[in-house]
Amino acid sequence: MDDLAVHQIMGDALIAQGHMTPEAVAADRAAIEAGVDPAAPALSTPAATQPPTQANPVDPMSAAAFEGPASPAAYQFEHLQGVQSDPQIERAMRNFFHSEGIPVPIAKQMNTMFTKAALNPPSEAQLAQSKQTALASLGKAWGADTQKNLDLANREIDRMENALPDLKAQLLQTGMGNDPWLIQTIFNMAKAKGRG
Repeated sequence: MDDLAVHQIMGDALIAQGHMTPEAVAADRAAIEAGVDPAAPALSTPAATQPPTQANPVDPMSAAAFEGPASPAAYQFEHLQGVQSDPQIERAMRNFFHSEGIPVPIAKQMNTMFTKAALNPPSEAQLAQSKQTALASLGKAWGADTQKNLDLANREIDRMENALPDLKAQLLQTGMGNDPWLIQTIFNMAKAKGRG
């Protein structure tokens, strides 16, 4: 998933939560496409509302981007053609996403990715290739912090597995554990929620 696709998902989350307007998200997207730093007043927090300094400070805009909805009922999943839905599994996923405070657009993307991957699981060779590709992509994005950030994402998955016991097995079987967007999203959620 490229930077613009990630930006769209995050922008949708901020719009849905009332933290940004569609116009502000569009302006940020235009800045990214033009290769300009999109930091703008719409994304900054006034000095008067800055939180006190702490050991692992949480950026207010990042925290806002990763706020979950008020109720598990807010999660509505796309049903792919030819895939029969299971109401119990959907209910469990809604409860899991809600307990983790995952924004609706991000949960929707995760669910769509998982459903597609479960329908067409990768071979061992594809898993090995996707792992190498993911490490290269994350190394490019994170540089010297790659291993430290991967460790945080893995700790977050370990923590989530308390609520969803087969999470690691599912990530491995579907190949989603090698998806750079998912790894970065889990890392960013941990940071935004002060677990970094």
